[in-house]
Amino acid sequence: MKADAREWTEAEEQQLMDMRAQGRSYRDCAKALKRSLCSAQEKGYRLGLNYEFKEHSAGAHREAQALIPRIDRSKMSLTALMLGDPPPGRSALDQGASA
Repeated sequence: MKADAREWTEAEEQQLMDMRAQGRSYRDCAKALKRSLCSAQEKGYRLGLNYEFKEHSAGAHREAQALIPRIDRSKMSLTALMLGDPPPGRSALDQGASA
């Protein structure tokens, strides 16, 4: 994190989710939140938002997110974070072996 970076508040996270649900771009969200584009995109990623998120309502998104188990990214290896490797037990190969 940059030395001059500030932490995201819950209100800012909620505003980001709501704006994306309304179909606003990350660029618009970043401007409204007085954040960089990269910061808004990274926070969206960490919140589980994707680029198709604008097609869903905020309420539907919250309901869907409640059904999806959260992945603790702090315990993932650097390779998994950079290359998108699934955490242990979550890959198709792991699931095929247990079947």
